[in-house]
Amino acid sequence: MHRSFYFICSLLFLAIIAGAQQEMNPEEAVARALGLQRNLRPAELNLKQQRQLLRGAAEVPSPQVIAEITPYEPLIVGIQQSFNLPGVYRNRRRLQSERIRLTELQLLGTQYDLKREVRLSYLQVQYLTERIRQLAFQDSVFQAIKISAQRFFAAGQINKLEELTATAQADRIRNDWQRAQADLEAELQLFRFYTGITDTVRLLPLTAPAEEIREGWIDTASNVQQQILQQQVSIAQRELRLQQSELGPQFYAGPLFPTTQVYERFLGFQAGVSLPLWGRQNRSRIEAGKTGIEVARAQRELEQQRLNTRYRQSITNLQRERRSLGYFNQTALSQAEAIIAVSRRLFQGGELNYIESLRNLINAFDLMNGRMDAHRAYGEALIELKYLNGTL
Repeated sequence: MHRSFYFICSLLFLAIIAGAQQEMNPEEAVARALGLQRNLRPAELNLKQQRQLLRGAAEVPSPQVIAEITPYEPLIVGIQQSFNLPGVYRNRRRLQSERIRLTELQLLGTQYDLKREVRLSYLQVQYLTERIRQLAFQDSVFQAIKISAQRFFAAGQINKLEELTATAQADRIRNDWQRAQADLEAELQLFRFYTGITDTVRLLPLTAPAEEIREGWIDTASNVQQQILQQQVSIAQRELRLQQSELGPQFYAGPLFPTTQVYERFLGFQAGVSLPLWGRQNRSRIEAGKTGIEVARAQRELEQQRLNTRYRQSITNLQRERRSLGYFNQTALSQAEAIIAVSRRLFQGGELNYIESLRNLINAFDLMNGRMDAHRAYGEALIELKYLNGTL
């Protein structure tokens, strides 16, 4: 009775542990990262700040208090308010609206960069998990060979070179296995930081997604970085319009108040205008504004050419990795399995010594490891391509 009770409790405990492990696909990981406020907080605050500045973009400056005194008249106090033509305030508000649009694109760019980082981290965790599983299998095989070689050497059935070769190879695989475990733990720390997950998480197995290669030139309108560069051109153009409108006259006006009751004249009023007489410095500001537009356009065109080059390079890389992955899946994997099977049969039949058998096993496992590397390289090339064409 007690044994049955403990058995049922054990099953319930294992079910609870299994239920606590979350299985997550890349889309869910990206959604969790985007929903975690700390990942986007700086960009969101920057957008909030620019929107707050919009309310004061078209405000007039604060009034000034002036005082006038002469030896023959009592003290006169006045308030002076300066203001520009309406076009200046309109251009200031439009300029701030363009800056808000820029910060919105920068927020979108931050989100897009975060998507790429999360997907790359997800892929790396998949790869390291599969690599640890493969190395654990290799470790069990080579540790068994090591123990067998030491026993046969002690019995005088193999020479020292064969025993040393088996021991060295087994120790190397054990070291690779331990290093991969440490690498996985480090990568999981980064993945948990992005997604905010504290529980144990299970990811999908490492497989090659079926994605079509998009040919032709990239549509730069779908790339966030290109949209940011285009927006910087728009800001430079709006800044130039604001500078041109500020070259107009500036006006000021305000009342004058007497400070003594014996002051018998009526309440006064003053008004004036500020004229842009210094043409040289004004022209230099306009010319600098025009140059700023040219700089922004040149930067946009350079980045567009660079983006097209990176895109074509990414297509080539993806095609290369797809061919490589096809080779490992269709040819190398079956060859590795055949090498292991034949080598084991020949070794058991006494037709292979330890060194030849180890060499065959190393070649077979290298093919299997190459298949994992090809899966990761194909996944990275696909993420880069989708990042560039705006479909990530």
